[in-house]
Amino acid sequence: TITDLCQTINISADFNLTAPVDITFTNPADNNVASCNFDDQDEVNTAFTNWVAAQTTAIAPANGCTPVLTNDSASLSAPVLCDGGT
Repeated sequence: TITDLCQTINISADFNLTAPVDITFTNPADNNVASCNFDDQDEVNTAFTNWVAAQTTAIAPANGCTPVLTNDSASLSAPVLCDGGT
């Protein structure tokens, strides 16, 4: 409100905030491989590391408010060559 000796004027303005566009991404893909495809545990570990890297790239998060992709693969181990597993 602006007031002086002769006038009173009411004015207003809005503060509008547009919600972000939903984050988009590609779901990671499972990888099923046979133990006999590897010569040793080092090859399994390398294949696991390469798979994580490929999935991290393929997920490709976009939109939202600058999404940041993280994963917990550093706390995990590749399956043991002769035991199999996830």
